[in-house]
Amino acid sequence: MKLHPLQIKLLSLAEEDMLSGLSLREIGGLVGESHPQKIKYHMEKLEEKGLIYIDQDSGQIEFLRQEQQDSIQIPVYGMAQCGQGNLFADDTMDDIVSFPTKLLGRYQNNVFATQAVGNSMYPKINNGDFVIVEHQITFEENKVCLVLADGDPRIKQVMTLDNRHIALKSFNDEFETQILKSSDVQILGIVRKVVSEI
Repeated sequence: MKLHPLQIKLLSLAEEDMLSGLSLREIGGLVGESHPQKIKYHMEKLEEKGLIYIDQDSGQIEFLRQEQQDSIQIPVYGMAQCGQGNLFADDTMDDIVSFPTKLLGRYQNNVFATQAVGNSMYPKINNGDFVIVEHQITFEENKVCLVLADGDPRIKQVMTLDNRHIALKSFNDEFETQILKSSDVQILGIVRKVVSEI
């Protein structure tokens, strides 16, 4: 794995737990870089490569040791099972699969995988692709989410229309945007990664 010289310095400091709680400017002072945006860029690259984990809430920066870096086990649910109320119960899993942490980047906690059915999200998500979903009950505007609508699990781009309605949009123009009452849609999580094969 080829690293930029600045990334090597940052990784060394992360291994010694010297970065947590510091501002970008303070970190820059430790590695001789005066531009905070460059520090941010290279920190994000290290996280994408699965070498560090940055907790956005606490500011903690964790060095991922080799045994942590290789892979992480994620439960896989079938689309039909995603519609059940006990979605995250162990007995509803199809499988548990190891995914490379490099692939998952920062999304390694509170995630599960499920398989896309149909072509409504083509070309970004194809029929049979696996999506890595970060479990949460609220959506982020215009993000692709796994939702439960009218009892059916769906992968859609979610947008707010007004206080009572949301739109479920497909990327494939052959599929119409669905307008539903917010109360009729349950958010199961946000799609963070798409994987063609596992």
